[in-house]
Amino acid sequence: MVRYTKNKGTRPFRRKFPGFKDTNHLTSVLASLNNDQFKLLQRFAKHYLGDHIDGISTKSKNKVKPSSYKKIIDSSSSIALNLHVIAEDNNHNDPNSESHKGGGLGSAIQVVASTAWDQLKAQGIGGQAISWLEEKMLNPLHGQDLTQDDQENADLLIEAYLDKDKRAPKVHGWLHLPKYDSSYATVYYDPKLQDVHIAIRGSHSAHDWIHHNTKILVGQSGGKELVDTVRDYLMEISTDFPNHNLEVVSHSLSGTIMKDVILDASPEETKLLDNIDEMLFISPGSSPWPDQSSIRNIMADPRSKFFLNKSDIISQTFNQNITDDTRFVYGEPMSNPYEAHQYRQFTSGDSEYDKEVEWGDELTAPSPDSASIKWDVGSNTETLFDNLVKP
Repeated sequence: MVRYTKNKGTRPFRRKFPGFKDTNHLTSVLASLNNDQFKLLQRFAKHYLGDHIDGISTKSKNKVKPSSYKKIIDSSSSIALNLHVIAEDNNHNDPNSESHKGGGLGSAIQVVASTAWDQLKAQGIGGQAISWLEEKMLNPLHGQDLTQDDQENADLLIEAYLDKDKRAPKVHGWLHLPKYDSSYATVYYDPKLQDVHIAIRGSHSAHDWIHHNTKILVGQSGGKELVDTVRDYLMEISTDFPNHNLEVVSHSLSGTIMKDVILDASPEETKLLDNIDEMLFISPGSSPWPDQSSIRNIMADPRSKFFLNKSDIISQTFNQNITDDTRFVYGEPMSNPYEAHQYRQFTSGDSEYDKEVEWGDELTAPSPDSASIKWDVGSNTETLFDNLVKP
């Protein structure tokens, strides 16, 4: 039952601050805060460290260490604060650790969130401002469960990050199609289900970090040249496999590239790109400073599914734009920002390199000559099966 208390402001009653149920609840709320919302919490943390706000008690109901308020103030974003929250929680749950939560960071966040809740409403300026706080507190978004299909697609990123001559001939019983190999992408084919699995890696070199990732920071894009290259690559595959299920998994930099591949395509290009059935974005790169409309637009695409971590600073703008309609999965909370950004947290742990290929009832012994007819692939793919197709 909802509890209410008397309000000294213009409204006779206000809903009582519900508090955070657990660390999962707290980190989910923090991950969704935009910069302005987080700055509001930081302002109340400053209040309790001496930069007082008129009309607010200088003492909180619960004792909090000054260093905990300081950590809120010093955090560059709510995602960065999550790193400290998770580290504190891990230490608390470690039987060999002498640390405890009393007056710690979790308590400090409870206090400043409660103060924001009460003051916004009591001052009669709640309206839109209070609605986001109530919505996030009462309806935190925790995401969907990680499925086996998700994990198997993520496994292909292992191959995409390898040199072309090191990629496995089979993964999960899917055939490697070397015709489509590039330094940044690879393709595997499931002949039984007629699924085409495409994996595009993220940053892999100093050039990637310096050239493309800098463009993300200032413009929410990895650069037109690479976007055009990846778009042409996907259009070629779409042309060769017109009636198949196409699934694309991207990571980090390539997630940002994939966003622009879709959103900046011409009408003619979009007709081919519409053949893509599923787009999986793992830890896509983003920046909190440029315009975020492109991020909101790709998140609204029903083919998109996002794999995020509540302590991944690089993907924080995607976290901040999650809505009730977003398809997304959260990885296990991590206190290490590097690990929080990695794709392997979403993999299966077993790529099944020895699993036999299943051809399907009507494809027990396909040949290079019959492949294009039976599998409805483009003529340029026939030569692939000289070395790959085995009865």
